Amino acid sequence: MHGTPSPTEGAPPSRFARSLAILLALDAVMVLSMTPRLTLWQIDEGRIAEVSREMALTGDLVTPRLGGIPFACYPPLPYWLMAASGGAFGWTEFAMRLPGALFGIGLVGVIAVLTRRFAGDRAGLLAGLVLATLPGFVVQEKMCRADVTTMFFATLAFERFLAWAESPPEQRRRRDLLLMYVSISLGVLAKGPIAIAMLGVGGLAWFILKQEWNLLGRMGFAWGIPLAAAIVVPWYILVYRTAGPDFLRENLLWENVRAFTDGYQQKQKWHFYLKHAPPVLLPWLLALALSWKVRRTPGLGLALAWFAGVFLFLSTSAAKRTSYVAYMDPPLAMAAGITLAAVLRDAPRLLKGWLSAMAGLLVAAGGVFALVPTSKWTAERMQAIADLLPLLGAATGGAALVLAGLTWLRGPGPALPVLAAVCAAGILVSGHLLEPRGEHDRLEARAFCRRVARAVPPDTRIAVLDAGQVDGALHFYMGRPLPALSGEPGYYVVADWQRDLLRTRGRKFREIDAVRDTRFIQVTE
Repeated sequence: MHGTPSPTEGAPPSRFARSLAILLALDAVMVLSMTPRLTLWQIDEGRIAEVSREMALTGDLVTPRLGGIPFACYPPLPYWLMAASGGAFGWTEFAMRLPGALFGIGLVGVIAVLTRRFAGDRAGLLAGLVLATLPGFVVQEKMCRADVTTMFFATLAFERFLAWAESPPEQRRRRDLLLMYVSISLGVLAKGPIAIAMLGVGGLAWFILKQEWNLLGRMGFAWGIPLAAAIVVPWYILVYRTAGPDFLRENLLWENVRAFTDGYQQKQKWHFYLKHAPPVLLPWLLALALSWKVRRTPGLGLALAWFAGVFLFLSTSAAKRTSYVAYMDPPLAMAAGITLAAVLRDAPRLLKGWLSAMAGLLVAAGGVFALVPTSKWTAERMQAIADLLPLLGAATGGAALVLAGLTWLRGPGPALPVLAAVCAAGILVSGHLLEPRGEHDRLEARAFCRRVARAVPPDTRIAVLDAGQVDGALHFYMGRPLPALSGEPGYYVVADWQRDLLRTRGRKFREIDAVRDTRFIQVTE
């Protein structure tokens, strides 16, 4: 009911604010330390980085281009942010990933504040701690992609809606709705209508649970929708004028409508997330098993419904990627934070048993890493780190023993931050030590690009053949757009199979440099 005080009403915010500031500072150290560790050859990162660089290079902030050709996959906000970051800090991996990392850190703060609104300081801080140490979230947070940025704006819009809707009628402020509309508009400029869908799922869950449908008529749609259109539509008009209707058709229809209905290059089976989501949501996904015990806790039903709604929405869409699990992370963090705080207060013995079970799972995982012979790890990624697995297993087992001992000696309260610290340590070890082990080929490719860039004067064009595309990271690391040409004399970056294509066209060429299946050649005639 609107007359019921919130769990934080009248409470001094200073302790919560100080604790949240410390959490965000630690999160920033963790995430920002990992952003420069990997090259930009991961999925989509090279293309997104290069589009941003070409925007800054040409001064055209309207039309995203890759190799000088309009690139219609995403709206412009991430490109603008990365172009600004690259201009300020140089065209490096750190600069390209910095905007997304900062929005990820900000999202930790937003989910903490949102959760605190319903369930108090401890639940808010735990929700922030959960989100900051979700392995899958941190992976996306430090990537040069738009999903975390989009969810930041969608979650901020949801938080502002709740600030308005949960207030007594006489205290509802139009300012909260104004910020909601502005935030969701920026979310659309980050990755399109999926931002509206994420806000809509949360809002629908609130209306279903509260049954206050009369508030729909008071949400200011008459002025809010025109305001949102005034923020979003100008870019679409300008890019239509510069790139034409085909750009908008791909950007709006294919990347959104077709992606939802038939998958558009990313089609997966309906149960995709049942397989791929749980591994990157551990261990905090398992906290939801305790929610039955505290199911009447304020905000828990909304958080669970929000999480379930996002999961169902993403599963209904034909287009699926593991990176989209990032949209599940904030509602999961809210649900886990509320659950853990309530169980700690009302059923500490149950939480003690759950933490002991987490320690047992860590022991089991450590045993697998330590005892399974390295020759049994046949996957390429595992082979790259096979020599470290025994040490990793021993460290995991030691962390489990510390967690179990602290749980039984000091209780679940002090043990919860220790579990989060174990997760953070695992994330840091992976980001600083394990993932770079798989970078050998990518580092060679980056070195190849830099050799090519040094070999050709900056004002000399390097091209790709019109018969095929190259990874966006090739453009980025060569420091220039690679236009598509048909094989006239000049310098080219080609795949192995394209050399035969040049011969069939009667072209003569000499090979200057090579890496794996990519060649740097000069077509002489």
